[in-house]
Amino acid sequence: MDVREDGRDRFDRFYRLNAEALKPIHDWVGRYERLWSARFDRLDAVIADLKRQEHHDERTENRP
Repeated sequence: MDVREDGRDRFDRFYRLNAEALKPIHDWVGRYERLWSARFDRLDAVIADLKRQEHHDERTENRP
């Protein structure tokens, strides 16, 4: 990361990231991101099923 002080105020700083240096980290995290996304998709499906079941159970309990 490069930092340079510039501007009217002594607190004005401009930052620039070196994207090329971050690429190995991005690539490494990318492998896990696909895994996490798949697992969260499955978790979303389980939660949706539980909500549907809960809603169904509530309707069934309230019948005369």
